[in-house]
Amino acid sequence: MLKVIFLCYCLFLNSILAVVHVNSFKNQSLLGLNQQLSIQLDVLNGNNHYVSFIPEYRLNYGFSYDQYTQFFLIASMHYAKKKDITIKDKSFYHFRFIRYFSDTFRYDLFFQEQSNIFKLLKHRLLMGGSLGKNVLESSLFSYDINLGLMHEYESLSTDIVTRLIRLTHFQQLYMSITESLQLYTIFYYQPDILSFDDYRLLLENKCVFTLTEYLNYSLTLHFDYDSAVEDSLSSYDIAIKQFISFKF
Repeated sequence: MLKVIFLCYCLFLNSILAVVHVNSFKNQSLLGLNQQLSIQLDVLNGNNHYVSFIPEYRLNYGFSYDQYTQFFLIASMHYAKKKDITIKDKSFYHFRFIRYFSDTFRYDLFFQEQSNIFKLLKHRLLMGGSLGKNVLESSLFSYDINLGLMHEYESLSTDIVTRLIRLTHFQQLYMSITESLQLYTIFYYQPDILSFDDYRLLLENKCVFTLTEYLNYSLTLHFDYDSAVEDSLSSYDIAIKQFISFKF
């Protein structure tokens, strides 16, 4: 029942709000080098039940060309303790290059690697590209959409290996409530182009509170769904996350 509620919630947001992102890629404050270190606390429910800490590092660099260009790197390692045993739950690395060729249109190239022992995932390598458009943009509100293709290589701990091409579609919504409170939502839909019964959904809602010029506090509700998982696994994961971010 919980899974159905969250899926309906995802589809509702997709049709009404069209969904999300964290910052406009053309925000001039992103010019030059920016770095962020986050310390995150998770309360998880789904395939696993425990509390854990996660460090995350983000680097992005904006070039001051006539048409705005940016690249960014995200790296995170997840460690958890359960019954006095330290468990490495998952790792995530994402590199993305973004280039605007007009005021509203851009293309993205990306590479991603991740693992998650609770989902029997040894390695998942993604490589692809997409086209995006800034549908609406202001200092208080922005809405973007992206559509592209990516190659996926996946290796499970059960020795199952798959290679396929997925459609990648995401929508982003940003709202500035006050000078110190911002709301972000992001929605991903990634079906296999040869079998739309094999798809993934991701929904993330985040509230960011600006404490100082260099310090933020964030509270996030994260939901992901995979239609094709091992029989022993849950098809969804839900996480409530809170973390403090240091900008430097």
